[in-house]
Amino acid sequence: MFYHTLIITIGAFFSKLLGLMRDVSIAWLLGSTTTADALTIALRLPFFFRRLLGEGSLSIGLTSICRHESICSNSGIQLTLRIAVIFALIIGTISSVVWFIPTIALDILAPGFNWEHTVHSETIQLFRICLPYIIFAILTSGCIAVLHSERHFLLPALSPVLFNSSVIIFALISIGYTPIDRGVFLSYGVLCGGIFQWMSQLPLALYLKKAEPKVDYNISILTKNVLKIPKNIFIASIPQLTFILATALTSFLPTGHVASLFYAERLIEFPIGILSSAIGIVALPVLTTIYRQNKLSIFGDEVSKNVSLILAINFPAALGLIAISMPLVQAIFYHGEFNFQAVNITTFALCAYAPGLPAIALSKTLLSTYYAINNQTVPFYVGMLTITLSFLLGALLLYFFNIIGPPLAASLSLWFYCWLLWKKLHCFIPVHFPFKKVSLQLLAACCTFILCYTTVYFLSDGVPVITICLVVPIGIISYVASLYLLDKKQLIQIIKNIRYPTSI
Repeated sequence: MFYHTLIITIGAFFSKLLGLMRDVSIAWLLGSTTTADALTIALRLPFFFRRLLGEGSLSIGLTSICRHESICSNSGIQLTLRIAVIFALIIGTISSVVWFIPTIALDILAPGFNWEHTVHSETIQLFRICLPYIIFAILTSGCIAVLHSERHFLLPALSPVLFNSSVIIFALISIGYTPIDRGVFLSYGVLCGGIFQWMSQLPLALYLKKAEPKVDYNISILTKNVLKIPKNIFIASIPQLTFILATALTSFLPTGHVASLFYAERLIEFPIGILSSAIGIVALPVLTTIYRQNKLSIFGDEVSKNVSLILAINFPAALGLIAISMPLVQAIFYHGEFNFQAVNITTFALCAYAPGLPAIALSKTLLSTYYAINNQTVPFYVGMLTITLSFLLGALLLYFFNIIGPPLAASLSLWFYCWLLWKKLHCFIPVHFPFKKVSLQLLAACCTFILCYTTVYFLSDGVPVITICLVVPIGIISYVASLYLLDKKQLIQIIKNIRYPTSI
């Protein structure tokens, strides 16, 4: 398990690093101008489906289907690939309609945006270029599900690297062109990135398919599984939907706020993918096997261990992001068209998103647990409550706190989401929440935050990059030392859990 986790972690690190370079290039080329807002809105739907379909969210649901079917009839790969193709055809048809009437989709994504004729035309143009990417994201998701089910993690881990590399290459090509032309180049980079991702996964998925006995599924089985996908999509998209709601509410604010919120989201996603996603991805096939063997006690222990590990990693990450938010935004984005006002807005948005970082990571682990027990009903209804809360709370906080309101509402709503998922999980399996361990982790993270924030304060007049290079090691050492003093045994156990995320 350590080998698989390491592969996903390394792949995620390079993917997020290239993703950060991609966003830096966009910020450098466009800043927080109206063109940046237009591109952000145009990319919102394709990027939403990329997070949802191409990088593990929907593929978790398809992995569950593939794994269950492989155990029962040894034909899960065929079923999964057929489901992906059918769903891609359905979404492709819907996307074709949206392509001809994009205004409706854009008004939903940004209802408060002040559309000028030029900006509106530009956004429609960019949106139409990016829209076909969704089809390739679905096909990629089916291939990734097959590979994860068969314990092949290297290619899926490197898949996002191809996407980000494509966008970066097109960004470099666009240097010297007008902002509008730069947006067009970046949009084509997104589309080509989707094609590259799919083509990189397809050969191995087809090779694995040959090892299965050929099965002709009747229409009822295919229909039953295809109808599960919309529910799986909604379940997997709760964090992304809260982000979309935050963007929609932020569109009522002045120019530049939407783009700044997007940049803050990108900074939040970097720590999520490094280890947290890897734990959920690697654990899902194992948890599914344990549950099918009816070892509920072992299953509950594995879930509790994963929850403790996720929070141990993400508590210090969240508070650390808040502590270094200003120098981090300055170091990464404060170049070219990105001015100091944009730095301040992005910093505020980042500080509002950061408290939700542990909740986002925890939700991935809890969803893997529900997929393992083949229960999507509870996450579906809990997700509906979460989205409703996020919208109402976001509208209220927007009135009082401006740019901080919508992302803060998203963070609070995601904690509500995790709390309710955990509470309902008791109805199906015997699980216990590690209160003592989590409390000590939070206390150690708070001590780390105080030290890091104080260091940043005294170095506020220095070079941002140097400040970050000093504060990050200080934070890591401080957290490890604090946890060692508070609970030495837990620190040793965390290190073991990172090395061996699952016992089986």
